Amino acid sequence: LFRRKRGILILDDFNNVHSDDILFMQHLFPILHSRGVLAFVLVRDTESADSLLNLNGWGRIAPLRGICTDKKKLPSAEDGKEPLWRPPHWTRDQLESLVISRFNEFVKANMMKDLALRDKENPLNVLERAEELLQDRRILYR
Repeated sequence: LFRRKRGILILDDFNNVHSDDILFMQHLFPILHSRGVLAFVLVRDTESADSLLNLNGWGRIAPLRGICTDKKKLPSAEDGKEPLWRPPHWTRDQLESLVISRFNEFVKANMMKDLALRDKENPLNVLERAEELLQDRRILYR
């Protein structure tokens, strides 16, 4: 007997989606499921994640274990769940180190205070803000 390997589809940075994107996913997921493809959709914003989870009431679409729980504590087969997302646990110092390792210009230009870093911020959001700040500064100094 031959054992068929399962295909995997990874959609990264599926963030700030619109209703058309959710409609597309609603049509895509059954096709993937019928072909035995396992899909991972990586999102950063809770609105997009909530919209994906609500496509089928957390049935085949579910968050990875440990990053989300059901606020209402409904049984697994019941619809109407409300996600409670676990916030990131990065400290301000860790975030600052991350920014410096990625953009050493922050140390040279003494711009770290302009980022106004706070504990538990999403590191990807912090990097985006840092990049935007650098781009703004480069425009100003030209």
